[in-house]
Amino acid sequence: MPTPALPPADRAIQPQEGVSRLLFIWEVERRIGLRHLAILARLNPGSKHYDPSFPAPARRETMHEASCRRHETLRWHACDIDTWVRNRSARSNR
Repeated sequence: MPTPALPPADRAIQPQEGVSRLLFIWEVERRIGLRHLAILARLNPGSKHYDPSFPAPARRETMHEASCRRHETLRWHACDIDTWVRNRSARSNR
């Protein structure tokens, strides 16, 4: 039985149309120019840097490291972050 052909490498990494890619926090840092703790402060209603317009994480994953410590990984939809950046720059241009 023949094996199915694989898609070309450049198509294999493209997200499906209409589906936003999930970003790790380090990718969000690069896109918006804020560090990890500044991003978390925008999510925390108790922080003076809280921003209710900042997108909530789309996914929270509990990961286990090799040392058996648990930590939470936050992921955001790329389209939500891009929209927030556009809206933020539009507000600053007023």
